Amino acid sequence: MEILREYNLGFCALTKGGTRALRDLDLFRPDRDAFASTITSLDEATSLHWEPNAALPADRITALKAFHDAGIFTWVSLGNLCVGS
Repeated sequence: MEILREYNLGFCALTKGGTRALRDLDLFRPDRDAFASTITSLDEATSLHWEPNAALPADRITALKAFHDAGIFTWVSLGNLCVGS
């Protein structure tokens, strides 16, 4: 992101890291960059089962709100868990 900024290029980060991404919030520019998070389920147990090393859904939403509140364009990638019998 630092190199992209150096060359005045925009970027979008898509992550499952939740609030871990806040450490890089200062690198995002409201007029150029975007932040996104994948959300596959709002249920913590389901999230832990399918994404054991990812941030929990509430943590991801907290990160999205923080970026949004900072004026950064935010969006969500909605995953679809299809669990059959």
